[in-house]
Amino acid sequence: MDADVIVIGAGPAGCAAAIEAARQGGRVVLLERARTPQHKTCGDGLLPDALRSLDSLGLGPRVRAEGLCLESLTASAPGGREVRLAVPAVTLPRQRLNALLQEEAIRCGVQLVQAEALEPLRSGEQVVGVAVRDAQRGRCEMTSPLTILATGARPGPLRDFGVCRRTQPSAVAVRAYYRDLSGEFADTLHISYDRSLFPGYGWVFPLPGGVFNIGCGRFLSRKQGDPPDLRDMFDFFIRNFPPARAIASREDLLEVPCGGLLRTGLAGAEFHAPGLLVAGEALGATCPFIGDGIGKALETGSWAGLFAGQVLETGDVSAASLARYREFLEQRYRTLYRGYQRAQRWLAYPRLLNLLAWQAERRPRLRHAMEQMLAERLHPGKIFSLPGLLGRVRIAAADEPAPPRLLKDSSG
Repeated sequence: MDADVIVIGAGPAGCAAAIEAARQGGRVVLLERARTPQHKTCGDGLLPDALRSLDSLGLGPRVRAEGLCLESLTASAPGGREVRLAVPAVTLPRQRLNALLQEEAIRCGVQLVQAEALEPLRSGEQVVGVAVRDAQRGRCEMTSPLTILATGARPGPLRDFGVCRRTQPSAVAVRAYYRDLSGEFADTLHISYDRSLFPGYGWVFPLPGGVFNIGCGRFLSRKQGDPPDLRDMFDFFIRNFPPARAIASREDLLEVPCGGLLRTGLAGAEFHAPGLLVAGEALGATCPFIGDGIGKALETGSWAGLFAGQVLETGDVSAASLARYREFLEQRYRTLYRGYQRAQRWLAYPRLLNLLAWQAERRPRLRHAMEQMLAERLHPGKIFSLPGLLGRVRIAAADEPAPPRLLKDSSG
């Protein structure tokens, strides 16, 4: 079997890449190793960046129709002070989101194949396809000029393709689903930066049908020893965060808690290799501090698919040609990730977050700036700064990011 583009991984990043590549006329094969949708730790909450990407892919209206539409996000500081922000969001179970994306990929002409990617095929240093194993044919080979790796946070595929720079994840997380039909806590996304979770955060997301995704995560560093016990961390969170405690106390747990890994900050993997692009969580696209990964998975997957269509026109899939993909992503996201990395470092200083929350409660301008930050119209560094602590953030026209252009040259 051959194709113009092989995409490995049919999650949000892989589906977005496949859809965009197919829309440009490419013959695209999308590989998914799992026969049934896999349980994921996060991804049920769709913030403005994810909704913009879904609109671009043509799925925004359907996601809003099936999901739970919310108009606010409530962040709790370490001292317990709450800041409610006007942030449009939609919650939808991750498995359903994946299904919608895969259906749209098939509608665009993508061939979805249930098979496990075993190893890359190479011609010299260039990736020219992948060896796979499926239930019907056993081991077989698929060839293509370009492969897109969108396999999530697992380091194994990154090692196999020679683009792994760090095997350790950036964070670990755990979540469980509860049903609560009382309607309490169902009107907003809840984020908690409780001291007990530092350096990390917790969440309570209402979903359609009275279901809640309750979970927490902790960021890791090389200085730390063994990662935390996820079950102990989760149990402590649901005992101490009031919304989580109220919902969990009704004892309507729907399934066993699910753990997972996160890779953040565009770190830990190479962006490309000859004949290969990396996108989504495999690239480390999740935002530090807020742990938002779906939006950036969809965005980087879409950019990979658009870039694939362009380089296939020239037939040049060399490292020098694909370097424009890295240059574009770094230019587009460098300031954003640096700002959230600074915010993540503030987790070591709870008083800073408490002061910021106190100022936000007193100053509508600062709350508006936080809302603009979550809509990605203001860089996080403006908030997590001395002016932010003093409540003196000003939004200028220059803060609005320039609209992206297709990757026609190295300038993006």
